Amino acid sequence: MNKVVYYLTSKKIQLIFPTLILTAFCLRIWDIDMRTLHHDESLHAYYSWVLYKGDGYLHNPMMHGPFQFFLTASLFKILGVSETVLRLAPALFGSLLVGLPWLLRDKLGTWGAFACSLLLLVSPSFLYFSRFARNDAYMCFWNLALVI
Repeated sequence: MNKVVYYLTSKKIQLIFPTLILTAFCLRIWDIDMRTLHHDESLHAYYSWVLYKGDGYLHNPMMHGPFQFFLTASLFKILGVSETVLRLAPALFGSLLVGLPWLLRDKLGTWGAFACSLLLLVSPSFLYFSRFARNDAYMCFWNLALVI
């Protein structure tokens, strides 16, 4: 009987993390284009647009590196140019960040990983910066991925 209860509980817990990631994505994408572009976002949008047009990319250390520009330019190519598309990649990375603690459950414990994911899901700072076209969401994701 205990094995059946453990099995059902284990299956439910495995469904919780994809649900958290989906909820995170919904929170991050909700009205993502309602805010005007911040100065940093406008620079990232402009240089991504220049790359999208085919005018190339020239690295400037002040602009955080090429990853976000090539990713955003690719999304512009696929989905069109808009503020929503500009902020889509950070929203996706911020959502995936919520799921990363699942990979640390052997160190944190299942409930510790769940608590960590839940806090990343509802944290006002993480929510704000994963709706913001800068490198913050990417760096948080890659740093935690390196730890894992």
